[in-house]
Amino acid sequence: MVECEFRTYLKVGKKKYYSAFTDYEQISATNRSGKYTFKFDNSVKCADNETVYKITSKAYNDTLKLYDNAVLTIELDDGSTIETGVDIISYRKGDGPWKKYKSNQSLTLKANETLRLKVRATQDVKIKNLKNVQSYELNMDVTYSKISSFLWAYPYAGTAKTVMNSEAIH
Repeated sequence: MVECEFRTYLKVGKKKYYSAFTDYEQISATNRSGKYTFKFDNSVKCADNETVYKITSKAYNDTLKLYDNAVLTIELDDGSTIETGVDIISYRKGDGPWKKYKSNQSLTLKANETLRLKVRATQDVKIKNLKNVQSYELNMDVTYSKISSFLWAYPYAGTAKTVMNSEAIH
């Protein structure tokens, strides 16, 4: 956060008229909504009900805190849908070692950092190496820029973004 004061001016002919300065305001030099690359990491061995996501935060993103509360929705070409919760099993920041995820732990991701999440479906369903996928969406509770938000992730497209939780506005 940066503290700034502002003023406006009006140009009439060749003369400028200035307002008084405002009180100091705090503004953020970060993206209003977080943007991420979000892909599968197939280099890690997993069971069929597990997968690994690789999340990289783009430049100028604010801090993202991820929590172990996510829903995965997969629509297949035959019209069937798989919907399951996913639990984080372990994680890896950058090129560091894999660490076991502790219940109710929050994981932090800052601009230009990478985080890998190994997750497991809460139901007995296959979530990796699926054929004929029409859409694959992961929605996760997060905090972005200290505001309760959702991370909407689309690993087949390789993207994710944060969206403010409408309840945080009230």
